[in-house]
Amino acid sequence: MGLLFKKQAQTIQLLQDEVRRHHQFWEAVGKPIKKRKLDTDYFTARGRFAKLIADLFTMDELELICFNLGNFWTDLTGVSLLAKSQGLVEHFQNRHQMYKLIDELQRHRPGVEWPMI
Repeated sequence: MGLLFKKQAQTIQLLQDEVRRHHQFWEAVGKPIKKRKLDTDYFTARGRFAKLIADLFTMDELELICFNLGNFWTDLTGVSLLAKSQGLVEHFQNRHQMYKLIDELQRHRPGVEWPMI
């Protein structure tokens, strides 16, 4: 039980650091963003985030987003929209670059309040 708690605490710290970097970047370029509550339930947050992407975008739109972010569409696992969305979230989280994905998603759907995960 102690190891699981330690892993969760490390994950939460990584997510909080990612949010901090995201805010610092936008403050540095003169476009501060409003702060939102960090969703600390890591796996649930990832699943909800991927589901939100799948609900709001078509397969073609998601492929365009991948192209805009570096064209790694064929590297994403799965064939369904939800599977591709999950792969997209995993791709950016593994690289600690969720801010890039969130920025691109906001550009395409500015009316959506994207969660910080």
